[in-house]
Amino acid sequence: MSKTFSVKTVGLMVVIAALVTVSIWLWWSSQDQALALVNGEKLTKEQLYREMYDSIGAETQEALIDKMLVLQEGKKNKVNVTAEEVEAELSKLKDMWGVSSDAEVEQLLALQGGSTTLEKLEEQITLWLTVRHILAPTIKLSDQEIQQYFADHQDEFGEPEQVKVRHILVTTEEEAKSILKELRSGADFAKVAREKSIDPGSASGGGDLGFIKRGEMVPEFEAAAFALAEGEVSDIVKSEHGYHIIQVLEKKAAVKPDFAKVKADVEALLMDQKVQEKYQSWLQELRDAANIKYSKP
Repeated sequence: MSKTFSVKTVGLMVVIAALVTVSIWLWWSSQDQALALVNGEKLTKEQLYREMYDSIGAETQEALIDKMLVLQEGKKNKVNVTAEEVEAELSKLKDMWGVSSDAEVEQLLALQGGSTTLEKLEEQITLWLTVRHILAPTIKLSDQEIQQYFADHQDEFGEPEQVKVRHILVTTEEEAKSILKELRSGADFAKVAREKSIDPGSASGGGDLGFIKRGEMVPEFEAAAFALAEGEVSDIVKSEHGYHIIQVLEKKAAVKPDFAKVKADVEALLMDQKVQEKYQSWLQELRDAANIKYSKP
């Protein structure tokens, strides 16, 4: 039962979800080309295109228009999003998702089931940074607002209580009882985990799950883990995954945040929130002022 990541879209705008469709539009260079022959009858790109357009075309078209308007406004305001800025935002996402490499980001995006790649994610980040460069200077934050935001979100800036754990997971209570007896008799926990645990994410590492916070594991596992002292081994813990035996290796107490030290981070997050709140009305203003002419595909 390895830890799972909850992917958040903090700071990234909803309008950019349609980036992938740009390549689709370019793909139809010869509309009457046969993609398949069904009993001698052609299935053409034109047929496929129209079917897809009827399904998602209108929504995709509007999203692409929004993207074009934002980039045009960025050019008008001489906004220059640097590669360093994009990398800094990507690093924040990596920290939030608990990954460290580009390859891990690609894997995580693939698990979400969509078509977003690392390259498309970087395009999304660039678009968001363009919006932020334009709107942030129009928003003024008072010290009172920043302090109130800090007071309302202190858990985000401090360090919650954490425990470093390892576990052994098996399918039956009988096997768990046998293993627990071995451990109580002095067997090496990591060695037994490597040999007998069925958790594919931790068995090879001796059952090590690293540090966990509240809310990351199933309730039964969490309750047992946080109740143990350092070095202590639990009794058998039953969960939806099977039967666990848990050992706590280290404990970290919660650390209350110091406002003076995190003020800049608080201000940045609050500014992102304000930019997002202003985005839709600002985009509508761009649309109202734009000359958009539609033609039926």
